[in-house]
Amino acid sequence: MIFILATSNETYIRSVEEASRLLNSQLIAVNHLSEFFIQLIFKTYDAAIIDPKTPSNFPYLEIVEKLRSEGILLPILLIDIDLNAQKRIIALRKGIEVFIPKDFSPEELAEHLQILLQKKKPEKHILKTGNLTVDLKNSKVWKGTREIKLTPKEFSLLALLLSKRNNIVSTEEISEQIWGNPSKISSIRNVIQVHICGLRKKLEKNTLKNFITTIRGKGWIIRDIL
Repeated sequence: MIFILATSNETYIRSVEEASRLLNSQLIAVNHLSEFFIQLIFKTYDAAIIDPKTPSNFPYLEIVEKLRSEGILLPILLIDIDLNAQKRIIALRKGIEVFIPKDFSPEELAEHLQILLQKKKPEKHILKTGNLTVDLKNSKVWKGTREIKLTPKEFSLLALLLSKRNNIVSTEEISEQIWGNPSKISSIRNVIQVHICGLRKKLEKNTLKNFITTIRGKGWIIRDIL
């Protein structure tokens, strides 16, 4: 697992690093909320922790609200710097899930993270990488909160490639899984290429350039958005 922490406080960094070690996880620490936002938009993390005093060009709750509107649904914990009840309510409405005291121990934070992550286990019919979500049950695809409209064959291609992400999927496997006719692979190859091309164009319109890679002579691959 990988966590991200926004703070310029060395004490917090050391404590969160220790909590991460207790969970056999990696920590990325950034000292500005703009970098925190960019990291979460373009990379995949399992949980995020915010120190409200982290330098920022915008209020930290505006950044949390923007992340939620972009479909970034990971658990976000806030280090509670003496917030009153009204401010906590506002923070909860914006997307904060857990408040941790400013004098938290690594063991306490590790327990919070473990409980949150157990609750957030992905549903089996959902495939995710970065902020791209594929709902196998309802045949829908989203980039953040924006739905990407695909044809049934394009959806099947994306679902197959994403379910086997980081592995090459051959023409033969695509033909068998989607067209159900591996014996006529020579005639179906061009059909697959046309559908891959259409799928790529729709993904690129949604800022997913080079998402599907052609491996010449072998097939296609989708790599995780890290």
